[in-house]
Amino acid sequence: MSSFLPPPAESGMFQNDAATALLDERRVCARADHRWDVTLVRDDGATIGPYRSDNISESGLHVTVPVGYGLAVGQRYEVLIRKPATSRENCGLDDGIYATVVRTQVKAGGDQHCIGVGLRLDQPLFF
Repeated sequence: MSSFLPPPAESGMFQNDAATALLDERRVCARADHRWDVTLVRDDGATIGPYRSDNISESGLHVTVPVGYGLAVGQRYEVLIRKPATSRENCGLDDGIYATVVRTQVKAGGDQHCIGVGLRLDQPLFF
């Protein structure tokens, strides 16, 4: 065995949640905790939202919506983002931007179930 290679991983090395989350990380850019209004527009013109974003990055965003909209990985939406009037960031989103759903996760709790939705944007946002 080469002395330049790291030793093999021990069994159970990545069994804690933090390590698993780190290995599952697929984001390209760092997230910012912006709570902006996000509306998803389907190709038939029907809208979902507005709901507050959980976080936004240059390449995507995460938003939580109530169960019942039928959001699924692979679906495409036009994303309309409205920043608060007090926000100084300029993302260039006057007309909206297209995105693909890349992750969904059911969030059960309380008296309302929700879906966390990760969207990858077709073009980057510039903060």
